[in-house]
Amino acid sequence: VTHNIPLLREIIVHPRFVSGDISTKFLPEVYPDGFKGHMLTAGERQELLATAAALYVAAQLRSQKFLGDL
Repeated sequence: VTHNIPLLREIIVHPRFVSGDISTKFLPEVYPDGFKGHMLTAGERQELLATAAALYVAAQLRSQKFLGDL
């Protein structure tokens, strides 16, 4: 099953869409080479990695505590 949720997410936050400057040519004008997905900025990438690392460490600590209780 495929979906277009990432494309729709990008469209609804695009400045042209938000301002109402849209037409039936919106997609070819904004994405002339097609939609390639959301590209993370360096800051977004860093935030994602930090969040993933924190979740991993938290899971490891919970696992160690559980196994230590046996």
